[in-house]
Amino acid sequence: MVFLGGPTAVGKGALAIRLAGAFPVELVLCDSVKVYRGLEIGANKPSLELRAKVPIHLVDVCDPAERFSAGRYARLAAEAVAGIHDRGRIPLVVGGTLLFARALLDGLSGAPETDSDIERGLEALETGELAERLRRCDPVSADRIHPHDRQRLVRALAVHLQTGRGLSEWNAETAPGPLGGPVIRFALIRPRGDLYARIDERSGRMFERGLVEEVRGLLESGIPPSAPALESIGYTQAAACLRGDISPERAMEDTATATRRLAKRQLTWIRSDPRFVMLEADPTGEESAYDALARRLGAIS
Repeated sequence: MVFLGGPTAVGKGALAIRLAGAFPVELVLCDSVKVYRGLEIGANKPSLELRAKVPIHLVDVCDPAERFSAGRYARLAAEAVAGIHDRGRIPLVVGGTLLFARALLDGLSGAPETDSDIERGLEALETGELAERLRRCDPVSADRIHPHDRQRLVRALAVHLQTGRGLSEWNAETAPGPLGGPVIRFALIRPRGDLYARIDERSGRMFERGLVEEVRGLLESGIPPSAPALESIGYTQAAACLRGDISPERAMEDTATATRRLAKRQLTWIRSDPRFVMLEADPTGEESAYDALARRLGAIS
């Protein structure tokens, strides 16, 4: 199996689509926003027309009000990879969601799936209260989780409430990943200035295409403002704009800032893992990135 990672907006999707047009490849996305139905503009999903031409897995697999865990992702992705192998084709996993990638490639902690009733009770709390509760019961996890990361705060607290043990304890008992065979890891990267310019352009384009109206429609359809899907970058800022907390211009700027921070975390993870083969995607290097992956896929097929 081939994994193609890299920071958000670096061009992973376009490169993967190009490869799928030249090789017997099926794509398995590794993206915590594209899994949600109804999220289109901010998720930057491949079009329905493209999905009709290229087999793409793990798009639109859950409702916006559901919390989609890394464990669930790893199971579904492993099933998709197995099915692709059974069809005699090549699975290319592409994306940059760190927790999902780690769960699939390297395994999860032994912590169990948590009860949805416990999670719903926690989701009713303010983010600051979640962070403070976690600090009291599991300070190690509190140090590792950003105090505004509601999804991870809820997960860590739910594990403690359900099991009586901190998530940090469970994380010390990592289970192997669900993939049985070897994984070849590539990472597409760009010069920082180029990457940040692409992030700014994408953030502006999302709001120009109607991200605020998309969020309005989701809320009017009955999706609660606290839905996990609306915690995603872009959707959080668009919702704040709808409430009148910030201007559309500020929402766009905040989205770009949050996306740049995400890209920095993604790059830190990739560069800390020597198993990744780095592929430069600067204006003169895109062909070499494609060629490197094409050679590997050609050897497999």
